[in-house]
Amino acid sequence: TETGKRSPKPNVNDLEALVALYKSTNGPEWTNRSGWTDGMAGNPCQNWFGVDCDETGRVIGLSLTTNNLFGPLPADLVKATHLESLYLFQNGLNGSVPEELFDLENLTQFVVDFNHLEGKLPRTLNAPRLEVLLIYNNYFNGTLPDVWKTPRLQSLNVDSNRFVGIIPDGLENADALQYLVLSHNNLSGAFPPGLGRLTQLKQLWIFNTNVRGELPSSWSALTSLADVQVEGVVGVLPEWIGQLWVDVQVLVLVRGNATDSIPLSLCMLKKLVKLWLFSHQLTGEVPYCVNQMTSLQWIDLSDNRLTGEIPSGFSQLDNLTHLALGNNQLTGSLPDSLGYMKSIESLDVCQNMLTGGIPSTFSSFYPRMYIFSICYNTLSGPIPSVLEQFFERINDFSCLMYDNPWSCPIPSYVPKSCGSVCSHCNTGPSHTDCQSCVSNSNYYCGFCTNGPNCMEGNATSPSGYDCPSGQWVYGSNSAC
Repeated sequence: TETGKRSPKPNVNDLEALVALYKSTNGPEWTNRSGWTDGMAGNPCQNWFGVDCDETGRVIGLSLTTNNLFGPLPADLVKATHLESLYLFQNGLNGSVPEELFDLENLTQFVVDFNHLEGKLPRTLNAPRLEVLLIYNNYFNGTLPDVWKTPRLQSLNVDSNRFVGIIPDGLENADALQYLVLSHNNLSGAFPPGLGRLTQLKQLWIFNTNVRGELPSSWSALTSLADVQVEGVVGVLPEWIGQLWVDVQVLVLVRGNATDSIPLSLCMLKKLVKLWLFSHQLTGEVPYCVNQMTSLQWIDLSDNRLTGEIPSGFSQLDNLTHLALGNNQLTGSLPDSLGYMKSIESLDVCQNMLTGGIPSTFSSFYPRMYIFSICYNTLSGPIPSVLEQFFERINDFSCLMYDNPWSCPIPSYVPKSCGSVCSHCNTGPSHTDCQSCVSNSNYYCGFCTNGPNCMEGNATSPSGYDCPSGQWVYGSNSAC
């Protein structure tokens, strides 16, 4: 309250609740304890730090964030029956939360994240006015409540705790939810179809858990979603993602066992900024219509089984900063058009079957790029001199070019940190005439049929290149 403003006589129950909190959480060591030292003789509505009162003198709000509170929440805190908001995040609170706190009929905001609280939540959460429940980064355990009598709950975040069991069906009754974060827990089971009833949901995070399964068809009704980050999806990715989740800006479906091809409907997501589909078993080609996702800034399709060539359409994505296609089965060359990406900062195409050389158009990556990863391919050819300035900059960041049979000599401006080693077998004019995997006793050259490159090695050790010794040809057929 304002200095000099007269306040009603303090409510005894409120006063007892606050004094109990002060004593239980090492009040004398608080960062700011202004007014609290008055104890039972004081008036919380007269300049007690972090206390908010209504016109009748009842305490309705506590905001003691990052204030060095250490210790458990006292049971007497529930005596503040008019309490509406409780902000105690980023302190050292420990012990369990008195269940009666959740029963306070006026409570709308309960925010205690980044503490050391533990214990279980009540089996039935009966908080008719609760709008915000943020308890992330604590040590809560047990299962999530079975019954959710929280018709006004809009934001629920239990991230980074120790919850176990399934995502309860009862959560679907909290149909005012807009933000739901369940990540970094030991939850298990399948993705509950009932969440499809939460049609106001804007954010849905279920990752770093043991929840696995197909995306329920009922989730197609979640048309307000803007931020979806889910781990453990299996089966075919449904077309309705792109057809109905039209407001999605972040789509992260990673580390599962999604199969078949990437839905072409994703190209319809005009607001999409971030698309991560890495670590699945996705097959087929990178969608040719990728150029239609004009808001895209980050795409990661790595660790799949994608085939075909890199689409030229990436060059039309003016906002794209990160492109990750590593550990797939992509073929063909690095498209010249990639050099026309206006905002690219990170490119990763390692562990594919790409051939050819580095396009001279990549000189345009200077000075933005700080990650350049093209390792574990069969790239060769002379490295264009126009890339000198680019390589001078990338030396200060990350450059991975190893396990490619580069033509000799490697220009001096290519940093040694890139790991590029030239191959004598790949330096003459005749290597492109090879028709099969061959060997030569002088240079131990080999040629793999997945690209026009010869590689150094021998019959028992092809120096890390995919050139199985059973495919090598000896004698007069050694064209390398």
